[in-house]
Amino acid sequence: MPLNMGYGIFVTNLSVADILMGIYLLIIAVADTNFRNTFIWKSNWWRNSAYCTFAGVLSTISSEASIFFVMLITLDRILVVKFPFGQVRLTPIVCILVSFLAWLIAIALSILPLALNMYFKGKYYSRTTVCLTLPLTNDKPAGWEYSFAIFVALNLFLFVMIVFGQLLIFKETRASSAIFGKLNRSRNQVLDVARNLLMKFVPEAGEQDIISKEDFIRLNEMIGLDVIITSDARNLTCASTCIENHTLSMSQIQALTAKIGERFDFLHKRMMYYGNLTTQNIWIFIADDVRY
Repeated sequence: MPLNMGYGIFVTNLSVADILMGIYLLIIAVADTNFRNTFIWKSNWWRNSAYCTFAGVLSTISSEASIFFVMLITLDRILVVKFPFGQVRLTPIVCILVSFLAWLIAIALSILPLALNMYFKGKYYSRTTVCLTLPLTNDKPAGWEYSFAIFVALNLFLFVMIVFGQLLIFKETRASSAIFGKLNRSRNQVLDVARNLLMKFVPEAGEQDIISKEDFIRLNEMIGLDVIITSDARNLTCASTCIENHTLSMSQIQALTAKIGERFDFLHKRMMYYGNLTTQNIWIFIADDVRY
């Protein structure tokens, strides 16, 4: 994943935040193994230990940093979808600075309860045996307002912003898909016109709308019975056979080449294209000893 792009920088930082949560889970797993069958006597020691506090700090940093980076990834994707040609982008320097700020805020939110002992009374990370401070009960221990503000109010706000951003991405993606679908249909229609003109078929009314009336009259003037480009070889002579058997004179070959070049020049100037043209799919009609 390129780290010189906003998406790569944010996803890398999100991965680091997830690693911190993995370390927290590993600490809890080790504590569970050590205190199994004896935890009832050591619960108070564990919850007030530096290990539990460290685990709680890690879980808070991880959870808050994760939601910050998910929001930043959403913002980056919105800019990519909204401005596909790069009119507005988060530069790598900006992404690094924003990532640093996100980590700084997450760390500050996690260690602030350790600095304000008068308010938190040193019991913030010792509420539960797994060292989490989520407001999941009706109890109101010291610092419950802080937990509510962080894990409910702030995270809910960020979640709503992420949902709104994802909906905006979905809307813009659908709109872009509709535009590209329309362009593809227009391109296929133009190719059909080019193919039909070269196959000497009469374009339908819808196809005639793609070119101007003057162009259509010009095409009618250009299309005669001198060169036929078709996959149907009935009653026709293949151009390669004529060349190999010296059926055509040099002046006739030059006239046919000029006609083909004139038609392709007309189509290419109008952004039309016809591919795979060879002497194998050019057929020459000969009538009354006059070769066309």
